[in-house]
Formats: sequence, structure tokens, C-alpha cells
Amino acid sequence: MMWILFTEGAALCMAFAAVMAKTGSKHGNYALSVAVAGTVLCVLSYFTSVKPITLHAIMKLDLNTWIFLILSGVATGGMGIYFFKSLQGGPITKVVPILKLSMIISVIFTIFVLKGESDINKIIAIVLVVVGCVIIVAGSIENFQWVLYAFIASLLLCITSLLDTIGLAKIDAGIERFIVYVIAAIMFWVVVFLTGGTGKLSGITFPEGINLVLSGAAAAIGWNFYDRAIDLTTKYNVEAIYRFDLLLLVVLTGLFTDEKPTGKTFCGVIVYIMGLEILLLKVPLTTLIK
Repeated sequence: MMWILFTEGAALCMAFAAVMAKTGSKHGNYALSVAVAGTVLCVLSYFTSVKPITLHAIMKLDLNTWIFLILSGVATGGMGIYFFKSLQGGPITKVVPILKLSMIISVIFTIFVLKGESDINKIIAIVLVVVGCVIIVAGSIENFQWVLYAFIASLLLCITSLLDTIGLAKIDAGIERFIVYVIAAIMFWVVVFLTGGTGKLSGITFPEGINLVLSGAAAAIGWNFYDRAIDLTTKYNVEAIYRFDLLLLVVLTGLFTDEKPTGKTFCGVIVYIMGLEILLLKVPLTTLIK
């Protein structure tokens, strides 16, 4: 049952990466913060890929695949920028649930735009996730700017998911991720130069810099664990466990940050995760209830 350990490790690493991103970007320039974390993730994604990434494999990619990779890289870069902007203004336990709405946005887009099938599971899942997110986020918002940034990041994450499904499903995940992160990292540093972030290097303290490096490293290791789990079992099994990363995030937030998650936050997270789990079900929920 090694796939369970890999999946739990992936969820833990991703939750830790988000928390370190929050602690590392608290005072520094958001563009510089995401550039540091993104560059570490980009470099380590090459070394932690389950399958070796070779120049020969990259050169074999056709033009259509490159178009989707570039679009995905730009969307990923934009997602990272808005995610870090939202982290500077909002609590991590509220920002990430909004970011993860990308999964529900994808479902809604598939149903209403791509004319995909709708069923009771999707409807219940959408309701539970939205209700859970409202429970988590509502009640302590002093300004909505960070909420807007988090929602934009969620939309961009949704776009990367759709691009992956439409045009990148057949290439190796490690190669795809590495190229996408290279494009995103270039985008991060362009934004740094355009916003004058290079003159604010001193704005990031040494501890914050370490946290940003840890964030990028944890994300790279998390993807390695996730890919290893996928190699050992089905994506369905992996996702069923991996989606508890939100609960791990809340716990780690209480341990490593000044934020103290409340009972309301935990209740909202449970409702949120229930919705995500129902979304995974292969049989109608009404059948299981009967």
C-alpha cells in the first residue's frame, strides 16, 4: 500500500508548501516572493521528476503541444502571481479554499459551456463546496481585494487544468510540469523587473527567504510523491485521499503561523472536502443512500 503513503506525503508537502509561501511572502514584494519560490520549484521539478527529463524527449514534442504548454505556462505564471498577491492580504486558510474552487469552476464550465453531462453528484458537490467555502471565508473579511486576487488565481488554475485535459493529456507529466514551470518562472522574473522588485531584495528577510525556498522544494517533492502514487494505483484512489490536503493545511497553519484556525474553519473544511469526495464518486449518491 505504498501509494497511500506517497499520496499522504504529497498532500502534506503541498499543504506545507502553501504555508511556507504565506510565511515567506508576508512582508516582501509579492512578485519577488513568487519568483524565488517558483524558481526553486522549476529547478527541483527537473531533478525530482519520476521519469528522466531529456532534451531528446523535449525536442520530440510537436507544435500543437508546444502551443498548449506555452498557454499553460502563462496561465500558471499568472495564477502564481495572483496567489501570492492574495496571500499578502488574506489568511492562508481562506485563500487556498478559494483557489481550490477551480475544480468546481471546471465542472460548471464543462456542464454549461462544453455541454457535458450533469448528474446529482455534481450538483450536490457544487453546493457543498460553495457552502463550505462560504463558511470558511465569511465573517472576517476586512477588504475584498485579496478575495478578488484569490478568485482570479482560481480561474487561471481552472484554465491550466482545461489546457492539460484538452491538449497535454498524452505527454509525460514530469516533462509537462518542468516546461510549464520554466515558462512561469520566466514570467515571474519579468514581472519582478517591471515592478521594480529587484530593488527590494532587502525587503525579504533571511527567514522569509528560507521559507520561500522550502515552499518551492516542498511543492516539487509533493509532485514527485503524487506521480509515484499514480504509478502504483488509479488517479481516482489517489485523489480520494489527496483532497484531504486542505485539512492538513489548516493544521499546519496553526503550527507555523500566527493564524489560529477556529472551529468554524474546521467545519467549513469538512463540508468542503465532502463536496470534493462526492465529486469523485463513480455511482450516483442516491444509490449509496438507498
